[in-house]
Amino acid sequence: MTEPRNLAPFDACPACGHDFGVAPTQGPPSLHLAVAPGPGGRPQWRLSLFDDHGGPGKHWQSPGYDPTQAQDVYWLCGDGHLFFDHHLQGVRRTTARIDRFGSAAAVGAVAAGKSYLLLRTLNQDLSLPPAGRDSRTGAPPVKMSGTAFEERPMKALRREYDSTVYDNVPLDPTSLQEMVPAQFLWDVLGEDLVSQIRQIHTELLGASPDRWGAVVRQPIVQRYSVRGRVVITSVADLPGEFFKAETYDQEYRQRALAKYDSLLWTIDPVVEGSFTRFLPPGDADRLTRSSIRPDHETLGDVARARSRRRVQQRDIADRLTAQGDFGKDDGATRKLLVCLTKADLITHAVRQGRRLTELGRTDAVVTGVADYLVDVSNRCAGPIGHEAVVEQAAWTALVRDLTQDLDVPEIREEIARHVARELVAHYSDGERLWNLIHDGGQDRITVDAGGSETELTRRIPVPSIDQHVAASLTPGEGGLLRRRDLVMSALTCGLVYGLGMGQTVRQLFEQRWREVRFYLCSPFGDVPVLSPGTLDRFELDGGHEFPAAGDPSAALTQLKLGLLAGVQL
Repeated sequence: MTEPRNLAPFDACPACGHDFGVAPTQGPPSLHLAVAPGPGGRPQWRLSLFDDHGGPGKHWQSPGYDPTQAQDVYWLCGDGHLFFDHHLQGVRRTTARIDRFGSAAAVGAVAAGKSYLLLRTLNQDLSLPPAGRDSRTGAPPVKMSGTAFEERPMKALRREYDSTVYDNVPLDPTSLQEMVPAQFLWDVLGEDLVSQIRQIHTELLGASPDRWGAVVRQPIVQRYSVRGRVVITSVADLPGEFFKAETYDQEYRQRALAKYDSLLWTIDPVVEGSFTRFLPPGDADRLTRSSIRPDHETLGDVARARSRRRVQQRDIADRLTAQGDFGKDDGATRKLLVCLTKADLITHAVRQGRRLTELGRTDAVVTGVADYLVDVSNRCAGPIGHEAVVEQAAWTALVRDLTQDLDVPEIREEIARHVARELVAHYSDGERLWNLIHDGGQDRITVDAGGSETELTRRIPVPSIDQHVAASLTPGEGGLLRRRDLVMSALTCGLVYGLGMGQTVRQLFEQRWREVRFYLCSPFGDVPVLSPGTLDRFELDGGHEFPAAGDPSAALTQLKLGLLAGVQL
C-alpha cells in the first residue's frame, strides 16, 4: 500500500528551507524516519532516503528495530528538523492528515523578548463567551495533541518560562540550544541516530556539513481542528546567528526566508536611544537594566550591550528589505508581522506624563501612523479590491475616504495626518493605551473637525477583543484587516517611526507583495524590575505575579490570529 504523504504540501522544510521529502539533491538529504518502541523505553528507528516517487528507499536501522512494531513516521529535513507525517498503528492512524498548512518564522535581536512573545502568543485562547457569537461566527480552532517529539519544543519553552515565574530568572538562551536538531535528535532518539545521519552525509557528500543541525532550533508545531479540517502551523524561532554571513550565505538565507508564509519580526525599543530619552528621566536607567535580559555580563556594561543589540536589530531590518527571494514579487503575499515588544514600558512612560509624540523626532509618530493608513488605502485601491483587504466596517469608517483622491496625494496626506494626530492624542492616555494593548475592552476614537474641508469629524469604534475574535472567525474572512487591527497597526507603526526606523518601514511599504501589520505587545503584562540586591533576577513592579502562559492579552490574541491567517481560518 502506498504510504500517505501528509507533509507533501511543504515543498521545503517549514523551519529552514532545506530539502524535505524529496530524493537526494546536492545538499544534505531529507530522510524518512520510522520509529518503534524498544527495550527500556528507548525508541528504535529506521532511516531511509526518499526515492524519486517520495517513498522510502535505501535504509539504515538501529539493531533492535522491528518493522512490525513501527508506530510513527516522521520526515527529517536536510538540516535535521523533525516533522510528524503519519501513524502506522493504533486508533490515531488516520488523524494525521493535513488539510491546510502554514509556516512562520520569528526573527529579532538578542534579548528582544522573542521567546517570551512566542510562548504567550501561541498559548492565547480563541474561545468566546456564549454571548459573543452570532450566526456568522465560525467555531474557534481546537488545539489537537501531537506526538511526544512534536510537543517537546513547546514544553521546553514552558519549562524555561516556569523558571521566570517561580525563580525570577530570565530565559536561559543556552538551555534552549537543546532544541537545535543535532541535540534534539540525540536526546529523543540517541547518539546512534545522529552518528548514522552524519555517516549518510559522508557517504553522499564526502563529509557532514560543519554546521549541520546547529543553528535553527526545532520549530514549534501546533495542530488545530477548524470546522472539521486539520490545520498545521509551524513556527521557527530563528536565532541572530541565522543572519551571520559565516553561518549561511545570503542566497540561501533569502531563499529560506521566502518559504515562510509569515515572518514575525520582534523589535526591542530598549536598545534604541530615542526610547531611552522617552522614558521618565528618573526611571530610564532602572527600567533599562531590568529589560535587557539581566545578567552579570550585560549589566557590567549596559551601554555596550545595548549598542551591540541595536546594531544587530538594524542589521536584521536591512536584510528584511534586501533584494532576494524574500524581497521580490513571486506572486505570493508575504505577511510581515512587526511586533514592538515591552509595551509595558511605553505605557509606564505615558502614565508618568509622556505624550506619544515625544518619542523620536518631531512628528515622527504622527508621520508613521499616517503612512500606515495611506499604505492600507493603496492596497485597497489595488487590483484585488478593498473587499480582500479590509472588513467593511473599517472601509466605511476611514479607509474609503483615503482612496477618493488617488491622483491628489496632498489631499490624502492631509486626511491621513488629521486622523493620525487625533489617534496619537487619544492613546497618549495611559488607560486607553493599556486597554488597547492588554485589557481589550471597547473604545471609540473621536476625530474632531479641523480647519480644512478634508478634516472631517469622525467616530472610529474599536471593538472589544472578544468582538474582534468573533468577527475574525467568520469563515473565509480570517485574513481581513479589521478595525482593531487597523488601529493597533497604525499606532504601532507610528511608534516604530519614533524609534528611528521609518525609512525601513517605507521600504517595506514599497514592496507591494508584502502585507505588513504591527502589534504593540507586552508578554509580561507589567513592568519588570531587578529584584532587590541582585543582578540576574527580576520581578514585576509592585509585587505583581508573572502571568500564566495562557493568560489573556488583547495584542497577543490579535497576533495569534495574524499567525493563523496563514492557514486561512
